[in-house]
Amino acid sequence: MTRRAANEWMRARGRGAALLAVLVLVALMAVIATLMLDRLNLATRLAANSQAMAQARIYAASVEQVTLARLTQLVAMDEDKTVDRINLLGRETVLPLGRGSAMVMVEDASNCFNVNAMGAGRDGNGGRFDTPARNQFVRLMEGLQVPSNDAQAIADSLGDWVDEDGNVRGGGAEDDYYLGLPTPYRTPNRAIVELSELRSIKGMSEPIYRRLYPWLCALPTGDDAKVNVNTLRPDQARLIAAMSPGLDVNRARAFIASRPETGWNSMSEALGMMARGDNAVFGAGALRQMAIKSEMFTIRIRVMVDNIELTEVALVDATQEGSRVIARSWGEQP
Repeated sequence: MTRRAANEWMRARGRGAALLAVLVLVALMAVIATLMLDRLNLATRLAANSQAMAQARIYAASVEQVTLARLTQLVAMDEDKTVDRINLLGRETVLPLGRGSAMVMVEDASNCFNVNAMGAGRDGNGGRFDTPARNQFVRLMEGLQVPSNDAQAIADSLGDWVDEDGNVRGGGAEDDYYLGLPTPYRTPNRAIVELSELRSIKGMSEPIYRRLYPWLCALPTGDDAKVNVNTLRPDQARLIAAMSPGLDVNRARAFIASRPETGWNSMSEALGMMARGDNAVFGAGALRQMAIKSEMFTIRIRVMVDNIELTEVALVDATQEGSRVIARSWGEQP
């Protein structure tokens, strides 16, 4: 090869190397640009979601205030009893909003079985194991087709979970059992704050939890929930039937269906209709758990803004002048 040919070959090789370097640089810049665009798109979506969530919280707060005003109106209609004269309770209302919609439902928070009645004290700390409440809970579970052995174990475990001592009762469990689990934990020995805590109790499976959830509540104290016979629906008759082993659910349902449109004026009037001369169907414990006036309500709000969904559950105290929220929880419910 002549010197001239060699020089031409070297120049051609140099141009090829330069072209390859340019192509590599272009490819690298394309990759970087793609990554930057992905990051920008992600940041844009995050900002949009954050803004939508902020808007959803504003909507939820507004819906809550409007609902509290309606609830105050309902309670103020009669100082001696609570009757749903404005068709507010147990009905899901859809509210159109500027960027979405909201669904709100108000329920009587006392028409349930208070899981803290099993052993939590009035101050929310651990108290004494409550055997009558335990037996009532078992009857409620058995009425909901929970196998008897499972119902007994769950009731004992719940009592051990909230009571003040470390004694294991029946099929229950205390720290020794829970500390032996793959992910160990202890019993709190105080009132349950969220019903989701029940998932951690010995014997509580997810199917059973979902079956029981609509019938249970976790009120701040260990007092029995006073079921309001003036707001109780016929499909909730099992709550009354569970109070006494001598009361049939069909009889309780018929009693609720026979309620006057303006509600019962006194518990003696209501019980007279339910017992029909057979007062033996009620014990003292059952009588203490029924009332004609409600003190607490639950507001359930679900807000949809763009592709964001926000769920709020607020516990409302209606015993004072004007209803006020005493507890809130956020997140999807079963």
